[in-house]
Amino acid sequence: PKPTEGGRDITAVEAIDATIPRIDSSFAHSPDLRAAIKNTLGSTLHDMGQYQRARPLLEDALRLLTALDHGVPSRERADAIYNLAGVENEIGSSVRAESLYVQAIAMYGALRPVDSVDIYRGMNNLATSIHAQGRLAEAAALYGRVAAWLARRGISQRPSRTVALINQATALAEMGQYREAELGYILADCGAKLA
Repeated sequence: PKPTEGGRDITAVEAIDATIPRIDSSFAHSPDLRAAIKNTLGSTLHDMGQYQRARPLLEDALRLLTALDHGVPSRERADAIYNLAGVENEIGSSVRAESLYVQAIAMYGALRPVDSVDIYRGMNNLATSIHAQGRLAEAAALYGRVAAWLARRGISQRPSRTVALINQATALAEMGQYREAELGYILADCGAKLA
């Protein structure tokens, strides 16, 4: 059931919108908690397709986390950068998204232990930003690296590999490399059937 306000149903977006103004005052003495809440709500709004609403929350979360970690790489800041990159990519700011994805990937790589899944997930999204800028050969090569790495990961990563192969094939087709693209689509189809 939906929550009600004044006898009427409210949406999840309305509930989040009602929460946002209280975050800073309710957690004034806990900037780490404020940042975590803003990052979570921003990510949630992103997942709901509310990119313009998500953007200021994610920007503020990143600002807070940057001030808190004093330049030392942190998982929280890497996630905030990654989430903001996703929003920028969705609203068509592929150049800014590319820059943010590069930062997030570098930070994920600096964390110990290194979580290579985060790095390759970021690389796939970086390739998408590069693709959106029309840099097709660069995007196709990066999609190929991601697909190859995921193939080495095994069965649990097959759906992600299928997406990378489809993205690579699409970039190749846009470059007029139809035979290579067809092979990519066939490999993706085989991977999807095995998943």
